[in-house]
Amino acid sequence: MLALYFGVAIYGGFFGAGLGILTLAVLGLLGQEQIHEMNALTVLQASLINGVAVLTFALAGAVHWPIALLMAAGGIVGGYGGAALARRVNPVAVRWVIIVATLLVPVAFVVSGVGAWLTSSIPITIGLVILPWAYGLVFVICMLVSFKQ
Repeated sequence: MLALYFGVAIYGGFFGAGLGILTLAVLGLLGQEQIHEMNALTVLQASLINGVAVLTFALAGAVHWPIALLMAAGGIVGGYGGAALARRVNPVAVRWVIIVATLLVPVAFVVSGVGAWLTSSIPITIGLVILPWAYGLVFVICMLVSFKQ
């Protein structure tokens, strides 16, 4: 199981999209049951991974600071607001919202990428269609298996 978690961390460092969802799934398989604790670990992991990325891009001079600072401010406000809201919601409801959102994200990827998919190569097809559905299905299965209520 730890090898699976390590694989998710490597994926997060390389690509990042869906990292939180995959992390929640693996934490569920590792026996974590408290969704709020799982979310906290997910945020910590994403912060560490993204912190390394920020440092790398900043040292390379590839950061447009006014936009980056605006995005950081939005992320901070959204993060604190979302955490405050999540603490007030029943953990079972939080888990079901995450499952439903995970099913909807691949749909959005497919709908937004259908035109590109129809006119593109195999790697783009895999990226726009197969991977989002695969990660969504794996996550939902993991969350349902770990759903103790």
